Amino acid sequence: MQEIRGTQTVIIGGGINGLSLAYNLAKMKHKAIVIEKRYCGSEGSGRNAGGVRQQGRLPAEVPLVMEATRIWDTLSDDLGVDTEFRRTGNIFLATTDAELEAHHKMTERIRKQGLEVYVVDEKEARKIVPALKKGVCKGGSYSPTCGMANPYYTSLGYASKVRNLGVEIMEYTAVTDIVTKNNCIDGVITDKGYIKCDRVVIAAGSWSVELGKMVGIDIPITPCRNQMMVTEPIPPLVRPFLLTGTCYCNQTKNGNMIIGNVDPEDYCMGNSANVNEMKISARNMLKYIPQLGDVNVIRTWGGPLDLTPDDMSILGNVDEVEGLVLACGFAGHGFATGPLIGKLLAQLIVFDKTELPIEPFRFSRFKEEKPKDEEVVYAYGQSVKKLRE
Repeated sequence: MQEIRGTQTVIIGGGINGLSLAYNLAKMKHKAIVIEKRYCGSEGSGRNAGGVRQQGRLPAEVPLVMEATRIWDTLSDDLGVDTEFRRTGNIFLATTDAELEAHHKMTERIRKQGLEVYVVDEKEARKIVPALKKGVCKGGSYSPTCGMANPYYTSLGYASKVRNLGVEIMEYTAVTDIVTKNNCIDGVITDKGYIKCDRVVIAAGSWSVELGKMVGIDIPITPCRNQMMVTEPIPPLVRPFLLTGTCYCNQTKNGNMIIGNVDPEDYCMGNSANVNEMKISARNMLKYIPQLGDVNVIRTWGGPLDLTPDDMSILGNVDEVEGLVLACGFAGHGFATGPLIGKLLAQLIVFDKTELPIEPFRFSRFKEEKPKDEEVVYAYGQSVKKLRE
């Protein structure tokens, strides 16, 4: 096993979280190498709908996503590329009285955490989205400070900036093993040689599970293929990111409409799109925005989600292996928080502390007794399913 180079930290995964971490470490003069099995942004970070959503979050996520959104405000200037970030707002529709009541509870909690969000009735919802079909909702929750960005442009922007800062990104490179000595990180074996390091960060989405096995830990992630379609450019129709219990859509800066389903339950990895899933997405969305019926779909794709049992990401050090850090299991929430996650993990690596708490996201929580929480938080994903049961 020939050592080809050495560094302080190896980051496995060239998505927004891995690249954001590399960017922040470089600014701190901490040496790192990024390893990506394909190309940067090729998986979930470049294949999501681009929502930067603050509402509908679990309590521990709210401070993080609020601070992350403030970083998004200046990210284009910081990276030297147009991420197309805009604060367009986010409206989360409720179609039943039970859902609307859940929105009231969620909104009351999040307002106490400092987010500008409030419940609207159907009339107010149709003022926010004039294209919304009459009678299809009871109202919902609306946050005007949420936004959206271009996932692929953002990923490429981070990669370019990271390289300009002198960080090596090894694309099309496979990790074949992570080496430990006395339960401490020693290095990473790749198909291009050995990299000796003091720390390894696993930021590889659903692929993190196999990487965890290399050091003897079981990372509880279930892969799920999130599938979307994009239409031809059309005149402005829906300004905010529109989210319902069954589907979502957002209109890009160029006028294309991105449409997808909530809770696809397609538990596999893959970047293709299933025709039947696209039909379901189209039917669901046409119930809300019938004007889309005459619009052409020009492209479809799939993007992997890395789901965890509690719908929260896994962040921070791993007790079992000294020098191992996790940044995975984002359950579809990772794009919005990515600019901050990289900053916080860089602080953890360099200073052994973070400016905002990440303790709720610790890996060890899965071995701990779960506290009972009777509050319906109505976060995107699992709690939507609970309301249907």
